[in-house]
Amino acid sequence: MLKIFSNIKCFAGYFLFAFLIPFFSYAQTMNHPPDRMKMLSAFNDEWKGEYAEQKKGKKVKTKISHVSEKVAGGWAVQISETANLPDKGKYMAVKIFSYSSVGDTTYMYVVDNQGATYFYTGVWKGNKHLVLSNTSPGENGKILKKEVSYEFKNMREYEYKYISTAGDSVESVIEMSMKKQ
Repeated sequence: MLKIFSNIKCFAGYFLFAFLIPFFSYAQTMNHPPDRMKMLSAFNDEWKGEYAEQKKGKKVKTKISHVSEKVAGGWAVQISETANLPDKGKYMAVKIFSYSSVGDTTYMYVVDNQGATYFYTGVWKGNKHLVLSNTSPGENGKILKKEVSYEFKNMREYEYKYISTAGDSVESVIEMSMKKQ
């Protein structure tokens, strides 16, 4: 009787082991970021460039820089930007980029020292062009739309364009030319 109980216990152990191994190995592979996350690694390291903002007919130019790194085990890239803006003083922002594990959507979450917080969604158009947008309700029923475009010339240089609109009127256009240091 003891031998039968021992055999059943051994069989139950093998049975559970055989069914749990595939579960654990599948769960481990799910922790790796998708291959498309590699496109965001182009932002890594230190970048410097020129910033130009067109607002209400006036154009303001200054220097801007950012450093970036992989975060969250490779599931995200964090960019820390700094600039001295003539009309706003010291500007600092953090942008966190991530990528959907089940589709082609790229996400960007932005927080700056002016109190602005935005969440953008978008897609890569080929391997060198990322377009993201944010739409929200504004005052007087106007729709506020912000569109951001990153165009990589190569792995050491990119162009950035930001367009903010309220209804049909353009409120602000920001352009940057960035080079990896």
